[in-house]
Amino acid sequence: MKPGGKTKNSKKLLGIVLHCYNKKLIVRGKRLKNVEKMLNSIVMSEQRKKIGRIYDIFGPVNRPYVVVNTLKGVNPADWRSKRVFVAV
Repeated sequence: MKPGGKTKNSKKLLGIVLHCYNKKLIVRGKRLKNVEKMLNSIVMSEQRKKIGRIYDIFGPVNRPYVVVNTLKGVNPADWRSKRVFVAV
């Protein structure tokens, strides 16, 4: 375990996928600290499968919307209404 109690591949709940379009996911973020520092962070499933990277963040500061560019081979429609996580 790393100092501070975090393992090498720690993850934090990003939110729930609301919509998908053009190989992108729109995620309704939960209350996140320092969300602006998450741009380009890896987004993954609960089982740590890489889904994509954070491309953009918009909307209210307390519950932002997050746009995720999916990786090749990932079908965005498979993730609708599912929880996704961000690597920390």
